[in-house]
This record gives sequence, C-alpha cells and structure tokens, in this order.
Amino acid sequence: MSATAARIEANRANAKLSTGPRTAEGKQRSASNALQHGLTARTALLPEEDQQAYQEFCADFREDLKPKGTLEEQLVRTLADSKWRLNRCRSSESER
Repeated sequence: MSATAARIEANRANAKLSTGPRTAEGKQRSASNALQHGLTARTALLPEEDQQAYQEFCADFREDLKPKGTLEEQLVRTLADSKWRLNRCRSSESER
C-alpha cells in the first residue's frame, strides 16, 4: 500500500518540526541511544567508562607482550581493545 500525496506532504511538514538534540550533552546522549553492549562500538572505551583504568589495562598488555615495531604494537592494541570489549560484555551479562 503506497502513501497518498497528502500523507507524503503531511510527513514532510511534520519532519520540518523535528530539530533533534541541540546541546552537546543531548547530542552525545542521542548518539548512544542504540548502545547495548558496546561490542561493535567505534571505540573500545565508552564515554561512561574509566579512561585511567582502560589506559592501565592497555599498558599491562604492552608490558607483558613487549611489542617490537609498529605491527606488533598494533596487534597488542587490537588484542587489548578486544579483550576490554569482551570483559564489558561479560560484565553486562552477569548484571542481567
């Protein structure tokens, strides 16, 4: 069933009234509306997480694995980020 011309025009007029969030805080909150577990988030560290704890977590990986060169440094970072995300998911599952 297709929309009528009147319905399409009404939808367009209604859309013009919707401005979305205006403040930086509102935009940040809106950007994470669909966030559930953060496993596929663009960054490993989510806004509500402790940045210091994350940095120490990554530093521990570097200290243990002692990467040599850019490739190994990238691999260690990927490993640490992946493990950070998995730990978050496990924590989220245990809270349910």
